[in-house]
Amino acid sequence: GDIGQAFLWWLRAYMDDPQSEQVADEIDRLAEVTLEWSYIVDVGDQILEAEDGVSPEVKLAVLSRSAKVLDHKMQDYDRAISFYRQVLELDQENAVALEALDRIYSGAYMWEDLAEILQRRIQITLDTEELVNLELRLAQVFEEYLANPENAIAAYNRALDNDTRNETAL
Repeated sequence: GDIGQAFLWWLRAYMDDPQSEQVADEIDRLAEVTLEWSYIVDVGDQILEAEDGVSPEVKLAVLSRSAKVLDHKMQDYDRAISFYRQVLELDQENAVALEALDRIYSGAYMWEDLAEILQRRIQITLDTEELVNLELRLAQVFEEYLANPENAIAAYNRALDNDTRNETAL
């Protein structure tokens, strides 16, 4: 019946097995009740600083969890960006990190960073409709915010390559 103690024990379990789905579910559930989301990030930092080293898989899992908590629960976007960037260093095509950075950069009007992330998302996108939408967004960023008409035209043309009747690109 002691939620605080239960949370501490589950955080210890997180240190022992950072990739466990059960542990992740429990710490999320208990953090929701206690509103102590920062503990998950703090424990994640401790895991990453382990003297015996951390496998790339564990590092990716911990960074992803901390980024998600910082982004969605704590709204600490500067730190979330840093963690998502570290995720991308380990997994260049991590769709979750790319989508999160897309959303954060769009909301923060960070146009150059957004253009880079959109280009990376375009490289991994297989769905034609989504690809066209990403190219159109990239073209808009280049045209309206970065004053780069050449790159905007190139993005519009790539959108047309995938959808020859797209009115926006035309």
